[in-house]
Formats: sequence, C-alpha cells, structure tokens
Amino acid sequence: MKETYEDSHVSFSVELSEAGVLISSFVGSGSTAGTECFIQWVEEAITMVGTGNLCVLMDLREQTSVPLRTQIRMGSWLLGLQQKISKIAIVGGGRTARVLSRSSKVPLSFFNDLDAAFLWLAQS
Repeated sequence: MKETYEDSHVSFSVELSEAGVLISSFVGSGSTAGTECFIQWVEEAITMVGTGNLCVLMDLREQTSVPLRTQIRMGSWLLGLQQKISKIAIVGGGRTARVLSRSSKVPLSFFNDLDAAFLWLAQS
C-alpha cells in the first residue's frame, strides 16, 4: 500500500512497510478532508495486516498549524482505536496534539527524530 493525498491545505503520503508499519509524512496545515482520507487509509492498513498488528508512524515535523476541528476529529478517532493498532509513534507534533493524545487507548509516544521512533516501534 502506497498512497498520496493533496489539497489546498495539506499533502501527505502513507506507505505500509513489510514489517507492518504505516509510515506517513505530512506537509501543510491539515484539513478535514485530508484527515478523513488518512483515517480511511489507516483502517485499510489494519485490514491488510490484521487487527492489533499495525504500527503507525506519523511524521509531523513539516506540518504547520492544524485547525482545531481537524485536531478534535483525529483525537476522537484515536479514542476508538483500542486494540486495533499496536503502537503509534509521532515525530514532531505540537502542544495540542500531545494533549489530545493523552486520552489514546493505544500506546503512543512522541519523538524528535525518525530513528528513535522506528526503534520504539520495533520494541515489543
């Protein structure tokens, strides 16, 4: 699975690795349509690797301010992921993302660089 999305506010790509890690990289400010597309692709990846087997890496270092409505949608989606995803690693991410992530039922951690994020995802 390898997909790209672009609208007037955000562009991002997702790629599912053989190890079952969905790697995503975001540029821009985010949009409701983009968020819905990302969620759909994550759900497709869960179907491909099996419930509870998918790890997600979100690289947000190039993302600028994200509309509050978009952040709330992502946060509410995270709340419903219990046992669907193994781990979520976020590289970058602002204060609001960190606050919203506290309610996540999935192990989730923030990192400053990709290597540390990949290392954490590889740990059991």
